[in-house]
This record gives sequence, C-alpha cells and structure tokens, in this order.
Amino acid sequence: MNDIDINWKDGVGEVTDQPLTISPGSGTGNAAVSFDSVMNKGLDRTLELEITTPKGVKKTLTVNQEGCRQAYITSDGKRWLTSDNRVYGVLKSDAPCQCNYTCPGVFYVRPDGSITDAPSNDCIGVALNAQGKRFMIEKYEDLNESYVTAGSGKDSTYAFYWGGNGTDQTGIANYNKAYGGDVHGYLKQESGSYNGTPDFPQAVTAWTNGALSDWKGKANSNVLKGVTTGGGSYTSYATIGHVLNTFLASADAKGYDDWYIPSCGELSLIYMNLTSVNNALSAIGGQQFNTSTIYWSSSEVDAKKAWYVNFINGHVDSGYGVIGNIRGDHYRVRFVRDILP
Repeated sequence: MNDIDINWKDGVGEVTDQPLTISPGSGTGNAAVSFDSVMNKGLDRTLELEITTPKGVKKTLTVNQEGCRQAYITSDGKRWLTSDNRVYGVLKSDAPCQCNYTCPGVFYVRPDGSITDAPSNDCIGVALNAQGKRFMIEKYEDLNESYVTAGSGKDSTYAFYWGGNGTDQTGIANYNKAYGGDVHGYLKQESGSYNGTPDFPQAVTAWTNGALSDWKGKANSNVLKGVTTGGGSYTSYATIGHVLNTFLASADAKGYDDWYIPSCGELSLIYMNLTSVNNALSAIGGQQFNTSTIYWSSSEVDAKKAWYVNFINGHVDSGYGVIGNIRGDHYRVRFVRDILP
C-alpha cells in the first residue's frame, strides 16, 4: 500500500493508528479489507476512514460497526449496496472476539461445545446469536445416518409427518394465529425483502402473541418424542418425534442429549438469518437448509394442524385455507440445541 495513505478516526478514542490492507491496491471491483483490533471491542460505533490518493484526492469512508465482528461502509452518506440490497462493503476482523461470541452473528461450534469464529470440518454445528436469542444448529440434517434409519421402510428419509394427527398434544400450547390477527404471513429475508403479505415485524421483541411468540421448542419436543406414529391412516412417513429419538440415540448427536425441534419463533429466526446460517454451514462442510421446501416447527395449532415455515419464501403457515389434516403432510426437520452465554 504505497499509493494510498490511510488514517483511522475513531470516535470512541481507543484506536487512532491501525494498519489496513486492501487488495487489490489498484484497479476496479470489490476490495478485500483486513485489519487488526479496530473493530474488536463488541461496540456499536462509527469509524471514519480517510483515504488520500497519489493525486491528492481525499475520500472519507464511514465504517459503521454493528456488534463485535462486522461493519458496513458508507460514502457520501450512501450505504454501499448491490442491486438486491445486500451489503457488499462488509468488514470482518481477524482479531479474536473479545465478548465470548455473544455478539450478533453466526459462529462455529467445536466438538467439545466451545464456540469459535474459525470454521473447520470438525465443527459439529453453527451458533446463531440474533436479537437476544442464542442456539446451535445441527450440521448435517438428512445426511445423518439416523435420518436414514428413522425413515427406513417409509416413503422418505428426509421428509416426515409432524405426527399424531387427530390428537391434541397435551403439553404443547395451541396457537390459532401466527401473529396478531393473522393466521399466516411472511418473514423478511436477511438479504432482500418480504415475499408477500401480511408481513411480520423484523424485531422478535414485537412477537408477543401467536405462534411467533412460542420459544419453547425444547419443551414441545419433549412431548413430540412420544408422538411416534402419524395417527389414523397416516403411516407412510416417520414422525419428527421418531426422527429426533433416533438421532439422539445415535452417534449423530455427538454426545449431546438436549437437541430439539425448533419452535415457530426459533425456526422463523433461523429463516431471517438464513444467508449467514447457510454460508456458515457450508464453511464447515455441513448441509445447508433447503431453500426449495418447507420445515416443520414444534409448535401446534390443534389436533389437525401444526406450524411450519416455507424456506422458499418465508411464509409462516399452518395450512391457511386448507380444511384437511396438515399434520398428514410431510416436510423437513432440523434440530437445534441451547448453548450457554
């Protein structure tokens, strides 16, 4: 970097002179940026990056930090965005996280359960920290041998019944609305916009009623472990409770016995961070969430219906406009587990 002079101006006052490397140093296109401790204090703040070119032209870029690990860049008051509204001027620090990975983001889980920001194939899952919620997402989904075992002799080893059609599951709260007065609606994509109406609030703190307010996936799953048949004539697919039981009894659980089926709120939060989650899963050699299908939550409507999220478009539903037995449908399931702060 002999042709550009760079100065940091940190409003917090912690760092005023830090090395910055930009590659390529000339030409056009996106530039990869790396730095040390400038963006590593777990704070929301603004830094100014002043660049002077060989011709004496000065340009000030404002780096807006969000949490501990990333930031976006604005110039002339405009945020750098692509045509599909995704930020491409994202900075990520190379320095170790100093807030024990409790800052917003997606991290990686080692076999011993510890959290790291360094992906490797021996990681067993990814940790999602978003909007005050924190849980681990399992790595392989139906690539696990336990899914194959659970679906053996059935019509699928990746799609399953919610189960117990015709029986209201005592111990799981019933929600006849998704949020407010809406029986269905749409979540906002992490990178993009809503795919339909009604649209649900982006802030989970606003989810104070309906299925979106259900964060009791673990308790729900303890009930669903006992639901091992489809109910009535529904025998073609395994149930998500049976798949969970088979998973927990196998080596796929990696020694942990507290995996569960996410509730509607938990599954919705995953969808709203899906780009980051899927990228993280790929980084550790895992299987991404399938964006061409539907995933069951552990939340219930009544004896015939349960809540799900369509990962094609973010549609939260339980069979809007359908009179039949939605529990007789077969969708995917992905397990999660709580992680300590």
